[in-house]
Amino acid sequence: MGGKARTRRRDAAWNPPSSGGDVTALFAMLVAVPLLLPLLSGFGFVLFALPAVAMAVAAPRCLAAAKRAKHPLLWRVYALAAVLGGAASLVATASLLDSSLTTVAFYLGSGASLCFLVGLLPLLRRNLLQARLERLVDALIFDAVVVSLGVWFVALPGFDHGDPVLTLVFVIDLAALALAAVPTLAATARGDRRTGWWLVGVCAGAAVGDALVVAGSSSTVLTAICWTASSLALVSAASDRSGMADETEEAEHGAFVVARIVLPLVGVLAFPVAAAVLHAQHHLTDSASVYFASFFVATLSLGLGRQAYLLLDNRRAVTRERRLRGEVMRRNEELEALTALAATLTETLEEDPVVERGLAALRLASRASSMALHVPGHDGLELRAAVGAWATDAPW
Repeated sequence: MGGKARTRRRDAAWNPPSSGGDVTALFAMLVAVPLLLPLLSGFGFVLFALPAVAMAVAAPRCLAAAKRAKHPLLWRVYALAAVLGGAASLVATASLLDSSLTTVAFYLGSGASLCFLVGLLPLLRRNLLQARLERLVDALIFDAVVVSLGVWFVALPGFDHGDPVLTLVFVIDLAALALAAVPTLAATARGDRRTGWWLVGVCAGAAVGDALVVAGSSSTVLTAICWTASSLALVSAASDRSGMADETEEAEHGAFVVARIVLPLVGVLAFPVAAAVLHAQHHLTDSASVYFASFFVATLSLGLGRQAYLLLDNRRAVTRERRLRGEVMRRNEELEALTALAATLTETLEEDPVVERGLAALRLASRASSMALHVPGHDGLELRAAVGAWATDAPW
């Protein structure tokens, strides 16, 4: 009113944050990619040039990360994986002209998958010994879901009706993905977690791409896209995050809710959902029922046991905090009594105030409710000084 502009509400849920970026380009890409996939079906082998370019960028970044990392073996092995993956992508592109190069591309790609697995082995022992128990349980739940679904829907059909060698490469990718989740979910620093999730993306992209090959997918476009995503994830994983600041308390609380409550629930519900999908397709056999039921019971037990452990750990932390707080308060009282005694000694030379302050300090040190000093007199012991609730504590 009166020509005065209205101030924009900042507390409304529909108001985007002022620091948020424009997501129009991302939305356009998500809409356009599914529409363009049929048009790209004839350029599948050409698209393998994209992961080759990304791997060419990732290899020197991995070598640079090895120089500043505490465990350089991981990044050196991943640099080798980038070289093998880039070579496999180039050979896959060249196979458009010579189909005999497809086998060479396969062996180079399998070497990259093996490097993804071997590079994570040095981190496994350190994280298993030093990580907190509930974080290891989170990784175990994640691995149970990923490995069980991958084995049932991809590995077993591949070994039974497909190419066993291709299926073995997928199993290596699946094992690398399971190992990558352990240091990621066990990490405490924000930079380590960010790097770990990018490594999970590296292994997940390779696993999905090889799973499409094992499943007999005739479209090389999706495989090329998965390899490209894996290559870009490796470029991001090797970035320098030494200067990344820790998360704020609000962000840590949000991450705690997601990682500690939502993800275990999703992991437990994944097996009933998978069984429901098989039942809807009339493929739910007795062996499938026993398989998914066993993993459901196992993950449910892990989730409930993890929650019970967190409750007990929280109770122990509260009890320890109360004990330490009481100890601090007692020490502060003792220090206050000693300070008062020292102040009395510097202020007066009279005997009675000094005796009373000394008794007060002794009472606090002995944790007594009252204390008194008696001296010999004509009629026996005479009360000289008293502190605390001596009038109610004394039997006389």
